[in-house]
Amino acid sequence: MAIIGIISNTQKSSLSTKFASYKEEMEMSLTNEYYKDGNLNLKSKITVLDENIKKYIPSLPDNQLADFAIINNELYYLGEDELSKQAAKEQKIHVMSEDDDKSKYLDEVEDLAVSSIVSNSNNEMEVGEKLYTKNSDNMARWNVVTEVEDNELKRTYGTGWTYVPAGTTIEGIGLLKNAYMIDFTNKEAVQFNKDIHVKMSVADTVVAKDNLIFNADPSVMEAYNNSVKNGTEFDISELGENIRFYGYNNDTGKSDNWENPDLSKAFTASSFEFDGINDYIRIEYDNDEQKQILAENGFTFEFYGILNDGTSYDPTNLAYNNNYKGLFCYWDGDESAQGRIRFGVHAYGNNIVWNASYNQSASDFSAQGASSIWNQYYSFEDSLYGKEIYLTVVLDTSDEYIKDDETYYKQTFYVNGEKTKYDGGYNQKQWNAFIQTLDSLKYFCFGRSSYNGNGYWHYIKMSCYSLKFYNKGLSQDDVEASYKKTVAYHDFLTGNPN
Repeated sequence: MAIIGIISNTQKSSLSTKFASYKEEMEMSLTNEYYKDGNLNLKSKITVLDENIKKYIPSLPDNQLADFAIINNELYYLGEDELSKQAAKEQKIHVMSEDDDKSKYLDEVEDLAVSSIVSNSNNEMEVGEKLYTKNSDNMARWNVVTEVEDNELKRTYGTGWTYVPAGTTIEGIGLLKNAYMIDFTNKEAVQFNKDIHVKMSVADTVVAKDNLIFNADPSVMEAYNNSVKNGTEFDISELGENIRFYGYNNDTGKSDNWENPDLSKAFTASSFEFDGINDYIRIEYDNDEQKQILAENGFTFEFYGILNDGTSYDPTNLAYNNNYKGLFCYWDGDESAQGRIRFGVHAYGNNIVWNASYNQSASDFSAQGASSIWNQYYSFEDSLYGKEIYLTVVLDTSDEYIKDDETYYKQTFYVNGEKTKYDGGYNQKQWNAFIQTLDSLKYFCFGRSSYNGNGYWHYIKMSCYSLKFYNKGLSQDDVEASYKKTVAYHDFLTGNPN
């Protein structure tokens, strides 16, 4: 043991001597930098990483270039070797503490380096893309990064800032591991944090655009309000193709009136409203190609906003009490019939329930101990009514797997962009039974659905900050990205963007 200790001390002493020479070389190089061209410039602060450090420490071996950095004229050791760290400390070289995470420490070092270069630079770097605040002057080019924490807009980076993506080469640093927002005028650099920062522009307000059938997201609310402000006609196709608005007039009770809708009853500054009495939207979805896409890919239903109760009607159109309220269905156009792929809120807001057919084959979240085994239940401890929430239901039929001799597709339920415990299988027999009914189905309905028998219709009262439907199952990455960008855009419309 004593011999090992002697060897360790000898190694540390050798490393300490080597590190001392590195530091001396750096200080000599910095002194030469100050007196370059005979001009004394003691205010200069040098920051270099990776291969750029060779200029200031020529004797540093190539295989150790990534282990050192110079930031504001201070030498940093970035490695994890304990003897080297002890030797570096003896020479007053910055090192990573035992409690530091290596990746996080390197992020912090890069952050220091970028901030140092920006603060010591006299010119704006020709890197990244310029950001533009969203206002009347920039409607065709706005491009911002928002900072959102706990669903609250904290800051917006717009005009005067530059977005520099990860992978950009910065002189003196090399390739950036992280993205940054940089204000060259005020010499401020902020590292992009994917947990709180969202980048969005006029060109990409929606994360996933392919297979998007219905879209009432914040960009559409804004487009409507801009049309009112500018005295121009609102393009209804912003929401979807072949669309009709029902109930958005002065009718009372259940209504089939769709002509001349008053869209001011639907749109507010930041939401799309359903009154829970007779409001719903109908989209024609009736050609063979569309149906084939739905059959092969599944769907994604996405809601962000506030749900409330609503009104239920029996086959004679009389209102009656029922604890189910409908969000969506696929329907054949006959008011006396029932729809398919029915979504709704059940048990006075304590469950999200949906089904695609009436097949008796059980899926992972089928109703237990009930004859309606086709219903999928996602339960909550407290009622959803009256609360702001983001719900996403995904059924991906593009891939299948076998469990206990049954074939399943993947169904996943997300709340506020996060996967819940409801992540499992949907029996292929259920979906195949739905496919057998496709020929008769014609319309998607939003804001109502049938339930518990032919001719029974259930309307829901809701304020939608975003309501989307895709004829494919979105990936987890797309669901999470859609959540972040949609919430950020909503907060952007309603919050204070600084």
